[in-house]
Amino acid sequence: MSKKITCVLLALLMVVSVMCVCVPEAQAATKRTKSRDIAIVFDNSGSMYSNSYTGERFDSWCRATYAMEVFASMLNEGDRLMIYPMWEITLGVNGSERYSMERPLIIDGPGEADRIRQIYTPSASTTPFSTAHKAFAGLRNDSTADEKYLIVLTDGLFDEGEAAVQSGMEEFSKVFNTMFLGIGDVYVPEVTDPSRQYFDKASSSDQVLSKLTVMCNRIFGRDTLEVSGDKVDFDVSMSKLILFVQGEGITDVSLSGGTKVSEHPMKYSELGAGGRGEPLVDRTLQGMIVTYEDIPAGGYTIGHKGSATSVSVYYEPDVDLQIRLIDEGGNVVDPGSGELFAGSYTLEYGLVDADGVPTTSKLLGDVQYDITYTVNGQPTEIHENKGGHVQIDLPAGSTLDGTFKAVYLGDYTIEKDSEALGWPRGGLNIALEPVKDFLLEVTGGQQDYPLTQLEALATYKVTLRYDGELLTGEALDAVTFPDPVLEGGNAKVRVERVEDGFTVSLHHQGDVADTTCGEQKLTFRASYTNKDAQTGDAPAVTKTFTVSDDSKALGIRLELGQSYYVIKDLPESKPIIVHLTMGGAPLTAEEFEGAELDFRIPGLTYDIQPDPAGSRYVVALKNEGDIDTGKYEVSCAVSGTDTLGRPCSAQDGGKIELQHYPLWVRILAIVLLIALIVLLIWLWSNMKSMPKHITAVNGSFLAGGKQIPGAISCKYVRNGRKRGSLTITSPKVIADPSLRCGMTLELEADSPRRVPSARRKVRVVGITPASKKDTTKMQVGGTTMTRNSQDQFIRLGTANDTKIDCGAGSGTVLGVAATVLSAVKGKKVAVSISSLRLKFR
Repeated sequence: MSKKITCVLLALLMVVSVMCVCVPEAQAATKRTKSRDIAIVFDNSGSMYSNSYTGERFDSWCRATYAMEVFASMLNEGDRLMIYPMWEITLGVNGSERYSMERPLIIDGPGEADRIRQIYTPSASTTPFSTAHKAFAGLRNDSTADEKYLIVLTDGLFDEGEAAVQSGMEEFSKVFNTMFLGIGDVYVPEVTDPSRQYFDKASSSDQVLSKLTVMCNRIFGRDTLEVSGDKVDFDVSMSKLILFVQGEGITDVSLSGGTKVSEHPMKYSELGAGGRGEPLVDRTLQGMIVTYEDIPAGGYTIGHKGSATSVSVYYEPDVDLQIRLIDEGGNVVDPGSGELFAGSYTLEYGLVDADGVPTTSKLLGDVQYDITYTVNGQPTEIHENKGGHVQIDLPAGSTLDGTFKAVYLGDYTIEKDSEALGWPRGGLNIALEPVKDFLLEVTGGQQDYPLTQLEALATYKVTLRYDGELLTGEALDAVTFPDPVLEGGNAKVRVERVEDGFTVSLHHQGDVADTTCGEQKLTFRASYTNKDAQTGDAPAVTKTFTVSDDSKALGIRLELGQSYYVIKDLPESKPIIVHLTMGGAPLTAEEFEGAELDFRIPGLTYDIQPDPAGSRYVVALKNEGDIDTGKYEVSCAVSGTDTLGRPCSAQDGGKIELQHYPLWVRILAIVLLIALIVLLIWLWSNMKSMPKHITAVNGSFLAGGKQIPGAISCKYVRNGRKRGSLTITSPKVIADPSLRCGMTLELEADSPRRVPSARRKVRVVGITPASKKDTTKMQVGGTTMTRNSQDQFIRLGTANDTKIDCGAGSGTVLGVAATVLSAVKGKKVAVSISSLRLKFR
């Protein structure tokens, strides 16, 4: 019994270890993001603890709980381990939390694995198969995980009998993947569905390890990395590596170069079962589980502290099934386009690593590819043990779809349909290929063509590109290139096909002279027809140019020997020359002979002599008869043909004058007349003239020392342009009209007429007071006149100079003072006008 129990524990430990690494549900992919629920039927019957007859104690329970803790430590985040005990358990001897086949203990991810170490069975008894039914019902009814698994591991005979076990396992495997390992002389159910069932038997404890190894290889292939000393090496990227180091005092487990995502220390449980005496504990059950993720291929070193009894490394390769469709040009088809075009394609399949590089690593085991593609619903199957490719002809109107599967490491499965590949739902539609980018390029030519050089210069090179490639040789057969259309002209357009395109040239319409000149447009068009008979047009290209008439036409130029003639000197005068040209150059003898001259001077007689060598005619005027003086019109015209033979003509003309006197006589008379006019203007502008207007401003009138309000009167009188007078009168004093003063200035012009009126000057040649007997002083600018004892007004500072002769202009200050008898006061009162300024306008 002890050996059987030990076998059960070892079997559970190994199954748990490999299951946590990579047990997939049928047709699951390696890169899972799905959640998983795993139900384990925990055999905690009494035989796990002791022999009820002999009292012998067993440590099988200790090994079982240790194995389940290892199992839980290898879960991924989001996975759950549901432990269904055959008999009620608690967490701790006196624990309040109770679990049973009705209420399983749920370990939610690896972080809760150490709870298993606290399992205690208050009372253990027989081996009921009903626990397996409870586990199945829990998975079916209560689990919402994406993937679900059921494991039954036992060393005993179930209470319900063999038939019940057989039917139960068949029922379970219809829904979930199931495993059954019988150890010792126990019943093992018959396998009825190999895709979902794996049942085996270890007849003795010596066979447990080898049987479980076969089980692992069958389910997962070579999922255990070979460890050489402390080294591991792998040639394919890994999504996960799990390091399981067992031994006493194991710590600091590491992988050189790796990134650790979790670690879980493992340790035996010291709890057992009630009523079974002191539990037997295996204290060698210790270790550490460390998980690494996303590890590149390469060689690594495993490190740890403590005394290790075993080191195991489990791996999950980071590979994907790559399906590519490649067109005839070697380009990978973008499935997002939603459709393909008719043609021959290569379907390529194989496993690739995390970097998208194809891999055939032996760590993947025996790889099996099951490729099924359909064209219009007709399937073609490919079954190979290595990646490869197949050519597919896809006609227009067909649909390409398929399912693709790769199985490696025994049962690692990647299965993809067209949607998983990014293809549209229902597959890729094969359509007629539309015309791709078709471009027409035109080089050569120029913007201006001389008419006579049109055929030599007007040549264009046309090249065509389809989907970026230059079309040459036979590829041009798919091109339709009509003659370019010429607008605005009548030149002939000729097209010639060459190796790398077409040449287009312009030619005269008959004779050169018949070709139209002016601005013209030449439009190039082309179309392309692909292998699916689809036609597309290239954007039209238009070249604009000008055909300019560069032919040479007749020209004529009249050269007058002189424009003024003296009649009597006509015979000796210079002749009139008529020059003829063709395009600006002298005429040849032949051209001169073909040109016809029409020369006229109405009213005069003349002699015309041709000069072919000088390409001219010489005209001599004659003094015959009565010749009228005056001006005469001279006209000449030539007619003939241009260099292209077209009729052409040219004209020119001028005037001559005939008089009896020389021209210098007229010039002298004009000069003298102009000089006289200038002199008269000078004399007139230099005649002296009085200002047009004179006023006085800003003056003040004082009487008895007081300022009297009122405007000072200023009266200006012009006596012709050279003389005038200015009379200044004080304002009237209302209270005493006898209080007044003033004076009159006699003025003469002192500035020429050309000076503006406001800037002119005058000479004061006389000054008369309003009341000679009362006036004492008069002022004009800087000149002051005062009355002497003989009642004469003399210049201040002189003895007897009574003559005043001073200049005045705008701004000159005037003043006058007097002493008058006040009619009101009856006494003399001083009155004066001061600060009065002249203003000329």
